[in-house]
Amino acid sequence: GAFILNVSYFAVTARTFEVFNCFDEDPATRKHYLYADPTYSCSGGNHHRTLLVIGSVMVVFFAIGVPSMFLYLIRRAKCGSEGPAAVVNFLYVPYRSKVYMWQAENFARRFLIAAFVALSPHDTIILPIAIFVVVQVGAIVDVIIKPYVSVMQNRLEVMSNLVIMGTYFTGIVLSDERMDSEWNVVASVLVLAMNIAMVLTFAVAIAKNMVHRVRGGYMKMQEGPLHCTKKKLAEDVELLTRERDALAEENAELKARMARQLRLRLGVRG
Repeated sequence: GAFILNVSYFAVTARTFEVFNCFDEDPATRKHYLYADPTYSCSGGNHHRTLLVIGSVMVVFFAIGVPSMFLYLIRRAKCGSEGPAAVVNFLYVPYRSKVYMWQAENFARRFLIAAFVALSPHDTIILPIAIFVVVQVGAIVDVIIKPYVSVMQNRLEVMSNLVIMGTYFTGIVLSDERMDSEWNVVASVLVLAMNIAMVLTFAVAIAKNMVHRVRGGYMKMQEGPLHCTKKKLAEDVELLTRERDALAEENAELKARMARQLRLRLGVRG
């Protein structure tokens, strides 16, 4: 459930914001229509007001509520709480301990992109600039902070941001009707090659990680008992050494006491 909510967060949030985006089709009649569905009139009276209420509730309880719930559970899980908090381990375990709440940045990025995609006019330059700023700032922050424990994951995050920006702006270029068909083909092949390379890189990284874990687990199974036995023997030797030293001190003290008593007796007799 937690994984599905995390994956579907962007799509559901974007669809929720679309409820609030209407455009003026005919200024003379003052009729507005939903940008996502031009057949739906935003001037429909109570029906549209009901849709706005539902959209507002979804923004509060889903677009804002789901990240808040995840961050609360992450904090509880990090503090050692058991139960429902354990289902969000995958949201903070990959990150360094100092930035274990890094999902807040991811949720904020997806929230902003969803809002811009759903609410910005598609026939202006506002949308591409807004998305570029959000993705670019996120990429720069990832490079500076390096939130992941694994160096490979940090590199993959940077690569994915670059591929996203490249794919997005190539799509903008392809949407220009003034582009020649030959350049369209070149751009399409370039985007396809970038995405295939990214998928292959992720696949190789995942395969290496799985092999490393399998080998590491096997080595622990093979070497674990011997290592534990050596450690136990070392602890036993240290304990016996301490007991021997303590007995030697007690023996020396006992000999000194007996020697003093013997001298006292000899002195009394003399």
